[in-house]
Amino acid sequence: MYNKNKHNRNKGNNSGSSKKIIPLRAHAYQSSQSNFRRLSHSEFNNSSSKSNDAPGSVPMLQYKPNADSNLDKWIEAIQPLLASLFGHLASFITTDKYYKPVAPKAPEVPWTQVNDPGEINRTIEKAKASEYAKEIARLEADKPKMWGEIEKHMSPESKAQVKLNASYDELKAKHNVLKLWQLIKQVRRTQAGKINSQDASLDALTNYYTIKQKENETLIQYKDRLVAAVERIRSADPDKLPNDEDQARKFTKSLDPRRFHRLMNDCEEDPTKYEMSVAGALQQASNHKVLNTRTNELV
Repeated sequence: MYNKNKHNRNKGNNSGSSKKIIPLRAHAYQSSQSNFRRLSHSEFNNSSSKSNDAPGSVPMLQYKPNADSNLDKWIEAIQPLLASLFGHLASFITTDKYYKPVAPKAPEVPWTQVNDPGEINRTIEKAKASEYAKEIARLEADKPKMWGEIEKHMSPESKAQVKLNASYDELKAKHNVLKLWQLIKQVRRTQAGKINSQDASLDALTNYYTIKQKENETLIQYKDRLVAAVERIRSADPDKLPNDEDQARKFTKSLDPRRFHRLMNDCEEDPTKYEMSVAGALQQASNHKVLNTRTNELV
């Protein structure tokens, strides 16, 4: 005879413990889910990091003094990216000039109600003019975006070297990406390993002699830019390195004339007042009373 209690004799004993098993199973499930998420996240990060080194990815443009540049590889990688993002605007990479859309030509004989009664030709003419205007506007609107895309693929050291150029701020204000591109290539020519040493020397000297203190630039910031320009000359052509006295004169002569015109005039009238080193010229300017352009008072 079937004994119901025999097969269910542990029912009472296990009924209380069954409630404890469920949380343990849930906890195990949650732990496995958490581990799965961590593994998935780790695999995603690994795949992302690998994709940066994958063929077709754009490397960071590097700058290391007295070292070969990866400029050629960088250009080769970034050119198709910029072309895919910005179309005709990126054509300056190969042409060294901005792309200019062809303006629609007006008909020799203007369309009128007589020769264009259905206004078909006039409609086409207006559409072409509208499309031309849109393309011009699109090219201009894309310049800031391209500027950001180019600098995104430059190392901090590389960007720092480009920003040392006296024309950088003006170029960025106008988002002149063509000039930025030319400036990047110019800076790279001062690195060792380049064939044309004359270009490297000329670029470094031009950068040095065109440096001027900016309107809102501190003396320390200005001095650092000047010293960096001197180092570029040292790297490109040590024989043309200005001596300490010439560097000190350059520092004083290129101060912001709105703030330091009195000091600049004093030294111009009496050359013996020029300091013999950049450090001395910096101290001289620091001690000099300057004109506050807001209040027109000497401070």
